[in-house]
Amino acid sequence: MVNPVARKREESAHNPCAPLNRQRAGEQVRIHSVGGDAAFQRRLRDLGLRPGNCIEVSHHGPCGVVVAADGLKLALAPEAAEQVLVSPCEPA
Repeated sequence: MVNPVARKREESAHNPCAPLNRQRAGEQVRIHSVGGDAAFQRRLRDLGLRPGNCIEVSHHGPCGVVVAADGLKLALAPEAAEQVLVSPCEPA
């Protein structure tokens, strides 16, 4: 029988994705996936937040997370930022 703690650690090693709202200011991250309903996903896609794109976490504020993407700064509510899974953006 596999230890559940060991399994969780192994899964996290293979999947370095974490919600956007857990990232520190100044970090460059790549969008892995966007959760939520289709309208929410479409809205973020229209704003330039698409899977595969690298964005920068500008800062955290009282209204959520501010990110820079495609020359724009966008604020996402904490609930919205929780739906965006990101991983570290590898240098080009």
